[in-house]
This record gives sequence, C-alpha cells and structure tokens, in this order.
Amino acid sequence: ALGATALATSKPMTSECTSSHLGEKLNCILSYNNSELDIGINYALLLVTLCSGFLILWAEHGDRGRFGQKATWQGGALLGVASFQIVLCLVLGCAGISIIWNAIVGFDSFIVVKKGEALSRMRFAAYASAALVSIGADAYYAVTSEAITTVAHICALLLGALLGWLYLRSFPTEGTASEPLLSQRKS
Repeated sequence: ALGATALATSKPMTSECTSSHLGEKLNCILSYNNSELDIGINYALLLVTLCSGFLILWAEHGDRGRFGQKATWQGGALLGVASFQIVLCLVLGCAGISIIWNAIVGFDSFIVVKKGEALSRMRFAAYASAALVSIGADAYYAVTSEAITTVAHICALLLGALLGWLYLRSFPTEGTASEPLLSQRKS
C-alpha cells in the first residue's frame, strides 16, 4: 500500500536541473534530481535493455570475422546516444536517461524485425520482455509527465530504429542483395 501511495503521489520527471555548476547539473541529470522512483524505473530499464541488447549482439558471435567490429559499432552508437542525452539535458535543463533505454529498444526492435528468425527463443523472450516493460514505462510517463516527455521517448525509439537500419546496412548478411553502407572499395 505504501508503494502504491508513493507511485500515485509522485510527480516523475518534472524536476529541472537549473544549477550553474556542471557537476551539480550532471548529478541532477543522472539522478532525476534525486527522484527515487524515477531512478528505480529508469536504471532498471537501462539494465534490462542493455542485457537484452547484449543477448541479441551475442547471437552474432559466430560471425568471428566481424563480431569485434559489430560490438564496437554498437558500443559507439550507445556512447553516442548517451552523450546526446547528457548534452540535451545540459542545454535544456532536463533530467534523465530515458532517451538511452528507448533508443536501445528502438535499435533492438529494428534488428529483431529484420533478423528475428535467427534469434533463439531465449534471446527473443529477453527482447520481448524488455520491449514490453519499456512500453509500460513509456505509457506510465505519458500519463504522469508533460507531453514533451512522450515526444522525446517516441523520438528516441525512432533514433534507435534509424541506428538499427544503419547498423544492418554497415554489416549486411552474406548472400543478400543489400550493399554495405560503408563498402570497402577495391582499387
């Protein structure tokens, strides 16, 4: 009952980070301005989506010649999205990490749609669980937060899907008609 009361009375993701000190701003951004509810929801989702994404990536470990490149590409994309989230919040004064886990879900969703038959049931179940929990969190924030939060979540999902498309173009499956985005030209 106490948890339900806290959930019903909390106002998630409404705090702005207005400090002029960089360290305090970063702390505010990464801690949702000390909102325990938002910290719990968002860092749990980050962990779940990262684990799901790792399982999807690990499904490609048989591609020994390109697995390191694929892991580096995905790690770079993740760092890029995380950097975007932090810079966005530094500029706008917002708080949070939800763009990161939404982009991961968008990325994984694009990969699963395009390569789903190659995933084991366990990996697909991990992805589906992460996606469903993320959808639930997005719905929760759509009801309890300002509309701009929902717009940001939708944009992050689309950003992730775009990154998924770029990733698949960069690493086409052997035997497909698709040309790599960054093809190796022979002189």
